[in-house]
Amino acid sequence: MESGDDDVQFYRIGSRLVILASCPLAATIAADIAVVLFKITECSLTSGLIAVASFCFRRGMARLSGLGTNGIKGGIEGVIYG
Repeated sequence: MESGDDDVQFYRIGSRLVILASCPLAATIAADIAVVLFKITECSLTSGLIAVASFCFRRGMARLSGLGTNGIKGGIEGVIYG
């Protein structure tokens, strides 16, 4: 590898870390929603169900947008090398 060249393995590892970070982020946002809704409604069942629905929605959107799957044919090599 020459100095300044893009390393495919670096992109692959970085992409996986970004993908893995989306799950805890979705869980944290869902927990925040649950706390706010519990403070408003004082009903743990309602706030919990809406928080679970929010988590599922966010994970589903990540899958649909290609973050949860390999949405680009050929992976990161397809992006770098066309």
